[in-house]
Amino acid sequence: MMDLILVLLALTGFVFLGSSRLQFGIRTLALQGILLGLIPLVSGSDTHMLRAVVVACVSIGIKGWVFPHFLTRAMRKAKVWREDNPFVGFNTSMLIGIVCLGIAFWVASHLPMFGNQQSLLTVVVSFLISSWGCLSSSAGAKR
Repeated sequence: MMDLILVLLALTGFVFLGSSRLQFGIRTLALQGILLGLIPLVSGSDTHMLRAVVVACVSIGIKGWVFPHFLTRAMRKAKVWREDNPFVGFNTSMLIGIVCLGIAFWVASHLPMFGNQQSLLTVVVSFLISSWGCLSSSAGAKR
């Protein structure tokens, strides 16, 4: 189940990179927030299940509903529906995403792992989502 969530996180990242409509991007990020909120439930041990459920509910509520709600409200208030002049085009952003995926696998394979193969995929997706977040926030900045 954890592998499925991690793969879906990576796929929603590629969907986000390929979209120019802000509302679709906000919904994609909300889905990512929900998926991230499910991680404590599938990775938690039975001894701390109540804590995992609380963390998951709070995380899903904030990342899956509160943040998207505020972003959608700000988008409507500013009357902006799509990115007019993207700094990086569709093909370039997909190419950058694939390069980031390769770099994430390379970095993760060179780190010492203290567990099973699942930890490798976790590290890859963590680096991948973080690098895409840094790229998308810096690409939107005006120079």
